Amino acid sequence: MANKKKITALNKHDLLQNISTHSNYVSPDIVEDVYYGLVRVIGIELRDKGAVDLPDLGYLVLHNHKARRALNVRSGLIEMLPEKSTVKFKPCRDIKKHFHLLGDKT
Repeated sequence: MANKKKITALNKHDLLQNISTHSNYVSPDIVEDVYYGLVRVIGIELRDKGAVDLPDLGYLVLHNHKARRALNVRSGLIEMLPEKSTVKFKPCRDIKKHFHLLGDKT
């Protein structure tokens, strides 16, 4: 069995605290307001334009998947999966360089 890396994600509270600390101790409440404002703007831009450019980070792209047939392995029946949209993140070149410096192959 192949070894899988355990992914530890930063929860929202820790993320907001880290941003607050690294921003010369801007109030966590202000950081939280900016965070929710950013989430709203990203949602609106994705809905209206289908993509959002985040300077020095990368960009988010809305990817639409067509309805398709799929095999349910438990029942052995072929089922129709509905259309759906997913959001893909494409990191900028600087972030990709950073990962390569760390030794990851992404």
